[in-house]
Amino acid sequence: MSTELRSFTSGVGHPRTDAGPAGARPGFLRPPIVYLGSILLGVLLDIFWPLPFVPRGLGRPLGGALALASVALFVAAVRELRTAGTPVPGNKPTTVLVRTGPYRVSRNPIYLAFSLLHLSVVAWVGSWWLLATLVASVTFVATVVVPREERYLEERFGPTYINYKASVRRWLSVMTPKGLSPREPAVSRGKRVAVAIVLVSIAVLIAGLRSETWRGGGFRSDGPEMPRLREVLTLRPGTSVADVGAGQGDLTVALAAEVGPSGHVFSTDIDPQALEEIRARITAAAFRNVRVVQAHANDPGLPMDCCDAVVLRRVYHHLSDPAATNVRLLRAVRPGGVLAVVDFPPTLSWLWPWPPKGVPRNRKGHGVAAGLVVDEITASGFGLVKVIDDWPGRGPLESYCAVFRKARAADAPRAHQ
Repeated sequence: MSTELRSFTSGVGHPRTDAGPAGARPGFLRPPIVYLGSILLGVLLDIFWPLPFVPRGLGRPLGGALALASVALFVAAVRELRTAGTPVPGNKPTTVLVRTGPYRVSRNPIYLAFSLLHLSVVAWVGSWWLLATLVASVTFVATVVVPREERYLEERFGPTYINYKASVRRWLSVMTPKGLSPREPAVSRGKRVAVAIVLVSIAVLIAGLRSETWRGGGFRSDGPEMPRLREVLTLRPGTSVADVGAGQGDLTVALAAEVGPSGHVFSTDIDPQALEEIRARITAAAFRNVRVVQAHANDPGLPMDCCDAVVLRRVYHHLSDPAATNVRLLRAVRPGGVLAVVDFPPTLSWLWPWPPKGVPRNRKGHGVAAGLVVDEITASGFGLVKVIDDWPGRGPLESYCAVFRKARAADAPRAHQ
């Protein structure tokens, strides 16, 4: 076998017919569960706090190639086990030590296949989070699972397995602490490392969700949101639009391209550093139709009647004084103009019930219910157009867009009757 034992059993053409040890104790965290869990955790972290690093044009072909390699390696390893007559599932003891096929070059080809599959997802998605969870899963398997299985195989196959270990490298040998012999326990140390990595990942996730400046995933001009924003905001060349709470400026740049040189974009944010980054991006893109504006806690900083449309993307749930802000937004929108609020309801509030600092007490968790947004904005004088409850941009997590309109001058008296 190699050392892949309690979730996938491996082995050589050297049968063992005596009872021997019943098998290594698999524990609850078997390698397939570890790798699957680490992939899901990485994807979840990337949804909430994206940290891209691989260009999509490079990552997807690379990810596809790695996925095919992982599947081919897995199939080859399982085929060798079945040909040798040793069980593949981890609920049965190893009967044969396999050293043919991929086991000639790796003692753990199945775990290697799992790692390659995870790496393919890293490349395809292009996320630092998935790379970090890959390191965590490999560390756990190397320091907890593999040493435990090696001890079992030494007890079961004796010198035959020891000679195999001497001739074929353990694929995770670079992760083995120096100075430890195969019989010395690395389990407790590995558990501490794995637990520490998991706790740090959870802490970072919660910290990101509670961060006062976190706005969710970055806006992609080629993503599914842009066509819908174009329709909701009625964007066309010459439109004057505001991006309130612009953050990194992704949406600002997209809007500047949409409205063209004859249009105008107001990009506002409360964070001076974010504004500097936006200015740098606008300069690099050579846009001359963007005005960067310093916002304040209850004032977006927009001039009166400046905009045909205003959008707040994942910003509204951070407002500390929504009533005052909404009144100023009403003044900034021209009669007949549109206000769009893209946001999300509190997600898993039982897990992180903390709202952003300084928001009204009626907020429950990180996010804001669409009904609250509608009540607060219509109270300022806007009329509700519609709430789109299948807004894209957060993967499987819920998101919405609430659309409002400022009454035209001819409709204003009727609206206040």
